[in-house]
Amino acid sequence: QNTALPFVFIVGNHSSGKSSFINYLLQRPVQTAGVAPTDDNFTVICPGPTDTDRDGPALIGDPDMGFRNLRQFGPTLIHHTQLKIRKDVGVQ
Repeated sequence: QNTALPFVFIVGNHSSGKSSFINYLLQRPVQTAGVAPTDDNFTVICPGPTDTDRDGPALIGDPDMGFRNLRQFGPTLIHHTQLKIRKDVGVQ
């Protein structure tokens, strides 16, 4: 099953403004921003009823999210993936 959510993939060097851009776009602090590298994960951000964080195995193991095919890339990728469900996010 594929997810129906639209996706935007943002990549760049550390301290290049990715987290600040995401926080600005979503109009709330979702990603930690700083001068030094703050994390080394792929983060999926999606809207939901409450703020919840889930680790990579929970994200990839959830059949409703549509990421099951990432299992083929092994545990290193799975453990460097996270899900952030946030209420009141959405781009108008």
